[in-house]
Amino acid sequence: TLVEYERGHRLAPLDVVEAYESELGLGAGTLAAVHEGARLELYGEDRAHLRTYVVRPALDLPHQLPPDVAGFTGREVELGRLRAVVAEGAAGTVVISAIAGTAGVGKTALAVHLAHELAPDFPDLQLYVNLHGYEPAQRLAPTQVLDRFLRALGVPPEELPSEVEEQAARYRGLLAGRRALVVLDNASSAEQVRPLLPASASCLVLVTSRDRLAGLVAAEGARVLMLDVLAPLEALDLLSRTASPARVDAEPEAASKVVRLCGHLPLAVRIAGARLATRPGMSLGALAERLSDERARLGELSAGDVGVRASLALSYQALAPEAAQMFRRLGLIPGPDFARVVAAALLERTPHEAERWLETLVDAHLVEIVSTTGRYRFHDLVRLYARERAQAEESDHDREAARRRMFEWYLDIADAAERLLIPGRRRLPHEPTGRWNEPAFATSAEALGWFDAERANLVAATHQAADLGLHSLAWQLGDASWTYFYRRSSESDWEDTHRIGLAAAREARDRQAEAWMLASLGDLGDFTLELRRSEESASAFKRSVAICREIGDREGEARALCGLGHCKIHLGQLEEAIECEQRALAISREIGYAYRQGIALNHLGVAYCDMGRLREAMDCHRQALAIRQALSDRWNEGISLNSLGRVFCKLRRFQDAIDCAKQSLAIAREVGHRWGEARSLELLGVGLCHTQGIEAACPCWEEARNIFTDLDAPQAEEEPARLAENSEVLDSNT
Repeated sequence: TLVEYERGHRLAPLDVVEAYESELGLGAGTLAAVHEGARLELYGEDRAHLRTYVVRPALDLPHQLPPDVAGFTGREVELGRLRAVVAEGAAGTVVISAIAGTAGVGKTALAVHLAHELAPDFPDLQLYVNLHGYEPAQRLAPTQVLDRFLRALGVPPEELPSEVEEQAARYRGLLAGRRALVVLDNASSAEQVRPLLPASASCLVLVTSRDRLAGLVAAEGARVLMLDVLAPLEALDLLSRTASPARVDAEPEAASKVVRLCGHLPLAVRIAGARLATRPGMSLGALAERLSDERARLGELSAGDVGVRASLALSYQALAPEAAQMFRRLGLIPGPDFARVVAAALLERTPHEAERWLETLVDAHLVEIVSTTGRYRFHDLVRLYARERAQAEESDHDREAARRRMFEWYLDIADAAERLLIPGRRRLPHEPTGRWNEPAFATSAEALGWFDAERANLVAATHQAADLGLHSLAWQLGDASWTYFYRRSSESDWEDTHRIGLAAAREARDRQAEAWMLASLGDLGDFTLELRRSEESASAFKRSVAICREIGDREGEARALCGLGHCKIHLGQLEEAIECEQRALAISREIGYAYRQGIALNHLGVAYCDMGRLREAMDCHRQALAIRQALSDRWNEGISLNSLGRVFCKLRRFQDAIDCAKQSLAIAREVGHRWGEARSLELLGVGLCHTQGIEAACPCWEEARNIFTDLDAPQAEEEPARLAENSEVLDSNT
């Protein structure tokens, strides 16, 4: 018996320990204290465990790992990180590595593959259990798992403890000092995992979960790997291994489309591959076409009892009611990502309350947080599932009300941001709801940054509002975004949103909105400086003028006349241009519209300059400059300085032109006006060419040409030499 104790097969009774103390001549209690510490580690505070227990039964120990995943591919970076965690295991502590991620991302496949790779380093035993953490009917409690493990470790049925604390103590004792690998798959929480952790530094635990397991990180020092979807090439490789390399090689474009529509999610890619493998006659092109229908995509991504929808349903069903409602409502967002305030609007909650439920969804890997921006986003397939749940579980009234609040938030914030971008510009009538306290903007740069972040959402919201028959919201969203599209030279979004707005205005028979949408589309053609587009724009402006006169909209008429006059300048019809601008100026003065006065005066100055009426041109530009400075309209102040500098060039006052060009250039760079920056550099080059020589001018022209090239503008083709030769008649269009 003493030999068994000394070999470590049993924990000796206390009387045997005391006999050892006497035999060895040790002080009373010396070994007893060590014995008590060992007993507490194994069995806790339960005083019943004073008798002998088998700690290491001389039985064949379990090796329970499931088979490695067939066709496992990629994940080299992730495997490298996990190997490093194992190698860096701190002395004296058990190594716990958790793999977290959304449903279907391949957590189990990665854990099992790594476990097989590491198994030779843990030869004593390997334990595996599927905890079914997200299946309420099958979810295993810690006591159930410990009972299984203890039986596998050879504990006789009559000696199996019934309480979880006793089970855990016995389990830790059996694994003490052994090279053991434990895989705890599909855990729902740290609480489900914690009693299953061994205490010995000789053990490794791999945990997979859809939860972030923050409690396990904080209390047990677990290292968590957040698993993302596959890289595009890895997803293609997985499809090739699952379906057939020959079929993927035969239709490479269709194969790429299939994995893209699967969102590079391993489960979805495997299912797509399985469908192809079991349907030899189906082409990848046909499958890609079927997956292109968003309404049917989740249904297509199922094979037998395995499916993306079913996998996501387990995560969704585990949510608290408030988080589940948040998940459904987020599915109504039309764009690619969103801020917490949009979530708050959808639920009629405060941003703080919304953020709390968003974090719950992030922890469940149903929503991702974009670390660089603090915004949130869905995986494409998760978004489709959220929309399905919203359609199935939300009433028509609740969905419509939530969407309207979302559109109103976009419109209210866009309205506030736009007013900072070009101060003094009037738009279609809009009365803010006053319901939103954030975001608030202190500077035009902050406002521009908000538009940059929400650009895709604003375009998508305009489409969705029109599709839902919310006509006024459709044209107001476009109108509120006009300045941003203009400043960012976003021609495609500009045209897209305003054509939708025009159609919505006509559908609603709103004549004022129709006139303003026509003028906005006219501005676009005028902006491109293309002859064909200028002619189309002139037609749009004429229709806008006619409607505004018909309904008595003086602001709209002045705007359309300004645009029409500018088109006439581009078309070389200068007398007609001057007539339009003078009428616009008169109306703007009559109604006290300073911003539009500045526009009309600048256009008049350009027309006069082209006609050689330089004194009149200078007077108009100086008046426009004063108005814009009074409005703190830096964008248009820079344009006026550039226009004035061109008049100075024609007057051969090149130093004055250089001064204007430098001021205009500084403002353009300050407000991010790339077109204005290029025009200012172009003007500066002319002034330097005439005062310091062409060598001083060429760097300016080269930089201007690079900017024009970036903007895909026709001026990029102009040669610096030609600019120098024609500096006195420099194109004055702005």
